[in-house]
Parts: sequence; C-alpha cells; structure tokens
Amino acid sequence: MTVRRRRWADLPEPARTAVQEQTGPVVDIRSAEVGLTSGLAARITTEGAAFFVKAAPAASPIAGHLLRERTANQALPSTVPAPQFLWTADVADWHLLLFEHAPGHEANLAPKSPDIPAAMDAVAALAVPCPWPGAPSVTAKATALLLGAEAFLADSPGLGDYEPLVKALDLNELDGTTLLHADLHAGNLLVDNDRCRVVDWSMACRGRGLGRRRPVDPSADRRRAHARRS
Repeated sequence: MTVRRRRWADLPEPARTAVQEQTGPVVDIRSAEVGLTSGLAARITTEGAAFFVKAAPAASPIAGHLLRERTANQALPSTVPAPQFLWTADVADWHLLLFEHAPGHEANLAPKSPDIPAAMDAVAALAVPCPWPGAPSVTAKATALLLGAEAFLADSPGLGDYEPLVKALDLNELDGTTLLHADLHAGNLLVDNDRCRVVDWSMACRGRGLGRRRPVDPSADRRRAHARRS
C-alpha cells in the first residue's frame, strides 16, 4: 500500500530555509510522489551540487522511522556503503535529514544481472558489529511478523501445513550484535557502474549476522533438485 508523500512546498518556510543554509539556494526539486510512508523524500539541486532530503512532522506517525534513520546514519562506520549523512536538525516541529545524492538505478537482482556482484559486495560490507548503542533487536520486528502469521493461519484452514514451521521459529536465535538494515530489497540498493550503496535505514536494528552469503540462482537450484530425483 502506498501513500502520497509530502512535497518540498509542504515544509514550513523556516525548515526550507534551514536546509538551504546547508546546501545553498535550491534551483530544482525532484520529489518522490508516493511511497510506503508520507514523509518528504526529494532530490534537491543547487547551482553546484545535488542532495537528498528527508523530512516529516515531529507529530506524524512516521516520525519514529525518521528518528531511527537519523540515529542509525549517525552511527554507521565509513566502511558501510551508504550515502554520506551530512546534516540533521529539528526545525518548526519537523525532523530534517540531509544526505549526499547517490546517483544510480535500482538494483536488478534477476539471475545473471550485471548488478549482482556490486549488490553482493554491498550486502557483505554490512556484516559489521552494530555501532549503535541501544539499537533495538530485530526480535521486536520478528515478533510482530510472527503474530501476524499466526493470525493469518488461524483464519486460513487450507494453509495448515505451514503452522508447524511457524511454531518452530525460535525468535531468540535471531538476536545478536550485528548491524542489520532489516529492509533490504532492490529499491534500497542503488547501483552506479560497479558500485552499490544501501539507502533507507529507517528499520535498522541489531541481530544475528548471516553466516553464509551467495547470489541466489534459481536455475542452479532446479538443476540440483532434478539431479536428486534422477
């Protein structure tokens, strides 16, 4: 489900002024029109540079996401491939976040895509100890998902085969001290030539790291399954 995002013109004038004190006068604005949340997400251009700004009213339901993204980006080590976090402030009851503009396109994660190596390198670089003191555990998010799955299965008798899998899930096994982005998908992976950067850290948390990472090749999995049946 998507919602209409706020636009640059929706920011109070003091908030727009505060941003431009950091960037210089804005001459062009490209706002995301829709998204999963209603906050502003826009590329702003000045005479000599481009930036990315995110903003939301402090009283809005999504303010917590923006505050988590702020805290996570302030703590990210330089080895994590993410756009540089330049500035943040609370002005006129709005939370403001300013990043360098990361050029590139949404990663193509189809098998044999040329974007796969850069995306995998970026994901591997995320495997660092969580640098954010007090970061929430991924178990909080997983608990909400688990409760939703249990409620869905209770209303779906035809899916009873999945119930043992849900009941066998031990959330304690997900806890850990590794930095987790917790919302990795193609839309949050921006590829520019052979470089990939990870954006949108609004769900960042800590948890158990991945022990093994490899590109998923469905055709190879099908070949292995056929070989076992032969």
